[in-house]
Amino acid sequence: MNKIRIIGLGLLALGITAHFLVEANYSWISGFAVGLGIALLITGKFRKYGEG
Repeated sequence: MNKIRIIGLGLLALGITAHFLVEANYSWISGFAVGLGIALLITGKFRKYGEG
């Protein structure tokens, strides 16, 4: 497992934990962390526009 996927797994865990700990007004933070974590787990890389 590469470093990016480990970061994605950490963000996913952070987002799920934050979902239960933060108030409803800040639920977008946990949603952002979960979404980014899933994306990093699936792709496993950062990609800049125009790179092949």
